[in-house]
Amino acid sequence: MPQRNMEALLLCHTPEPETAIALAGRLCYSDSDILSLKDAVQGNVLFLFDEPTTGLHFHDINKLLAAFDALIRKGHTIVVVEHNMDVIKCADWVIDLGPEAGDRGGRVVFEGTPAQLETCAESYTGQFLKLRTKL
Repeated sequence: MPQRNMEALLLCHTPEPETAIALAGRLCYSDSDILSLKDAVQGNVLFLFDEPTTGLHFHDINKLLAAFDALIRKGHTIVVVEHNMDVIKCADWVIDLGPEAGDRGGRVVFEGTPAQLETCAESYTGQFLKLRTKL
């Protein structure tokens, strides 16, 4: 497979809009701004999102997921650090770190699809995801 040049971009949750990261002359405050990136950014970009659902209403999370899908359809790659089960269940691939926090965590507990994660007894994320998909 030919190697593609990818530009890394970090978009992170910021409590104050004025601290948002500027990209191509614009500020990304919301899911609609992220959606507009699909046309503003050229080439293949690796987007890293750190807890993008923090503070969002569940309707806004759906919009955010639609924005992610639009970026993916445009050929970009999305990596999301997230605890929200609605986002995790929509992922193509999950890497679960744990099993605990601090000294009792930090190792890869699981790697695979969300459906496979539900069967991983060692993963707390998998246990909660399994409960969430039953609702």
